[in-house]
Amino acid sequence: PGTTFGPANSVERLRMFVEVLSRVIARAEPSVALEAFRVGCEIVSIPHRVHHWLYEPVRNLLERSLVSLPPVQRGHLVIDCLEFPLPPGGQPISVQWPEPAGELFSRGTSPVRPPGETRWSACVANLLAAVRQAGTSRAQAVHRLAYLAAHGCLEQREREDFGRGLWSSGDPKRNGLPLDVDLFPHIVAALPGTDDSDPMGTARSYLFETALDSGIAEHIQLQNDVERRLHSIAAAALGSRLVARMLPSRKQAVELLDGIANTVASMPASDDPFRIQARERLISIAGNVVGFAILPQIESGDLTSPRLAFVERCAELGRGGGTIAGLHELTRMFPDLIAKVSADLRRAISRGDLHDIQGASRSIVDWGQAASVGRCPDLPESLKDAVIAALEVGVRPGLQPRLWCVRQLFQLNVFSAFQIESLSAALADFTRSLSYDQMPREGPEAVGITIARAEFFRLAHGLDAAGHACVGQTYDIESDPLPEVRYALTNLD
Repeated sequence: PGTTFGPANSVERLRMFVEVLSRVIARAEPSVALEAFRVGCEIVSIPHRVHHWLYEPVRNLLERSLVSLPPVQRGHLVIDCLEFPLPPGGQPISVQWPEPAGELFSRGTSPVRPPGETRWSACVANLLAAVRQAGTSRAQAVHRLAYLAAHGCLEQREREDFGRGLWSSGDPKRNGLPLDVDLFPHIVAALPGTDDSDPMGTARSYLFETALDSGIAEHIQLQNDVERRLHSIAAAALGSRLVARMLPSRKQAVELLDGIANTVASMPASDDPFRIQARERLISIAGNVVGFAILPQIESGDLTSPRLAFVERCAELGRGGGTIAGLHELTRMFPDLIAKVSADLRRAISRGDLHDIQGASRSIVDWGQAASVGRCPDLPESLKDAVIAALEVGVRPGLQPRLWCVRQLFQLNVFSAFQIESLSAALADFTRSLSYDQMPREGPEAVGITIARAEFFRLAHGLDAAGHACVGQTYDIESDPLPEVRYALTNLD
């Protein structure tokens, strides 16, 4: 009584309620999650009347309600996500506008476009019109059309119109890549072009053919530009389900390695904590490029002593784990380094931080895959034993990538019968420790625990299917309260 609520109070209350709903929607039935998605869409149905305080909670509600739906059901909401209002222009924070189609794109949800459907045609026409305009609306319209183009859901005329709109304006700071587009260059290269454009050549020019600026020590903007480019190179080297990897040539990889080393060297040592942080961040980002883009492309003759020393420096524990992910490539170039690389990976997967564990897991799996086709020597038995032993310590930070690593190696059929027996015994102990009543509520072990639980069931499913019982009891995964676990077996990549 006696309390009055102005517009600001009302917006704040609504923001709180929407955020709370987004955090509990994961446990909802599909019908409730669908209703929550509709509520989020209704809130922003008139973009210019939506307060910017609501952008983030509405985005969370839309993304989390989509994740709570079965993967097949998400595909039926593609057209709703494509018709979702584009951000209002003239506001500096429009980049925070919700974008549910991005969630579908990142999760590989396949759109199904009925032939001759006028609703789809009208939606695509509106997006094409937005692509021809500058600003944030153009960026999100390009993102949605890229999603359709990647899945082959644009008609030929629409593809041509998309290409003309996309390449109508270029960014001179990025070698002519489309302006106001936040997609990685290797994704842009896979989109439609025009007779006057060269998407692949422009993307490769920006990524690999322009020298890195080593004079970034005193220029924050230059450092941001370098970091953005290094992020793009690493993303291109990794690729995705829909877009193939883009790697430098051997010569470009060597030049890139030297450019990165010179750029890091141009940042002098300092006691300033901000400069120390900036230097370490650059080394971490550069490590992803070294591990994913450079080491797979070079040969032993390219790795001189200074270059090898720089690679080893980037591979130190606590520096992001990116270079660690490529360490197995050294065994291809230098067979006498097998023991050292194996020891480094054992140390990273057992004693490193989360990023080190992720990098080591990736390298071990890639080593096993390369060995299966004769590109690298066989995985050492001691390394396979160390991967299994890393699980025996129980619920610890980095459990999910360790479980993923073991699952991938099991699929490669590299474990001996004794190792599989040890693995089954280790997993049997997880049945209790990963139950919801035993999960840690605080500390680093609590971070990522649900995705670790999902990865555990993927691995247990694979072992059970091969006749190696490990769980000890039947668990109805489809009734699990969290979507990461509930739909774990629908995506076994």
